[in-house]
Amino acid sequence: MTPQREEDTTMKIQNVTARAIATAPIAVPALTRACARLGLCLIVIAAALLAAPAAHAGPPLVCHPFDIGGAKSLPWDDSARSWEGTSAAYRTDRLADDTVALLAPETPILVRMETLRRAGIYTVKDTRAGEDLLSRLIARTKSNAADARSASLAWFDLGYLIETVKQAEHGPAVPVSTRILEALGLVAGDPRLKTIGGLDGYEMVTRAISMRGNDPGMEYAAALITWYPRRPAHEAHLARAAAGAEEGSLLAKNMLRSFGNRGGTLAELRQSLAVPER
Repeated sequence: MTPQREEDTTMKIQNVTARAIATAPIAVPALTRACARLGLCLIVIAAALLAAPAAHAGPPLVCHPFDIGGAKSLPWDDSARSWEGTSAAYRTDRLADDTVALLAPETPILVRMETLRRAGIYTVKDTRAGEDLLSRLIARTKSNAADARSASLAWFDLGYLIETVKQAEHGPAVPVSTRILEALGLVAGDPRLKTIGGLDGYEMVTRAISMRGNDPGMEYAAALITWYPRRPAHEAHLARAAAGAEEGSLLAKNMLRSFGNRGGTLAELRQSLAVPER
């Protein structure tokens, strides 16, 4: 095969792989199997073709830890070889208190995302602890309503946790109690809202973005939510995140890990999204 034909073939496989990750639903009951199968496909392709770095496989809010540079978060087993690094020694009856304490006003968006990723996985393991956390996060959206900055963070945290749990619950669905629905102003008898899958956390995150204004970290979060399952707004969120990210920042590093198939540098990522150079 000529070098040109080999390059063309590699590019086609990369494009097909990226589209499959972005659009295909996972039809297995366990998230571990989903992440493993998709990850294995990518490993085989990369090993065979020495392809350029591709986008991560598996539900992006759950399967891939965020690099938070040593910032404090919920207890986690960093030595775990998979996405599932919950600590066996952690008392999940402290989940609500610990998570809310970590989500202070000064906590960066990336640290919030990693903390909520861990909290979402603990929620799937202990739904009662998760319900307590949801109740606390809902209460924050009401108590901070008068302060736009605090309110935006409260809506972001609630929406991001809901979407994280939705991506994590490939086993038994996480139920939503009547008190949670009533606190959100939703109809408790609606059968579509019996589990957390019926709640729209993405709408809450976009509400937070509109309240906060230009925030590339929140746009990155929205890009991940709309990447799996794929939604029409994905490209716009990713473009705004890339436009606002600083070269060499933790945000830029995490974005390139998530969307490495779009470019190996921030400049290449921006170019793939038709973002004007600064």
